[in-house]
Amino acid sequence: MLESNPEYETIASDVFEKEETEALAYLESVKERAAKEGLGCETILHEATDPSQAIVDEASGKNVDMIIIGRRGRTGLMKVLMGTAAAKVIAHAPCKF
Repeated sequence: MLESNPEYETIASDVFEKEETEALAYLESVKERAAKEGLGCETILHEATDPSQAIVDEASGKNVDMIIIGRRGRTGLMKVLMGTAAAKVIAHAPCKF
């Protein structure tokens, strides 16, 4: 999930485009690694103000069986336990983790 700030996009759209290209390349490498292990993998890149809700919406719309999500907390106790977005996805996802 690539988060964006509208001001950031206006001031440095070329930087945003570079980050988007790099994110897509990384997602493609993940897909290739999954394929080498015999796993199906679909990658999706969204621009969203609420990444956790975008993930939950995709999971609901595609009736997924599992969400694999990293954690990177940024504030307080959540930094120790899990990222805020990961916590929200766990709370609202339509599938088991």
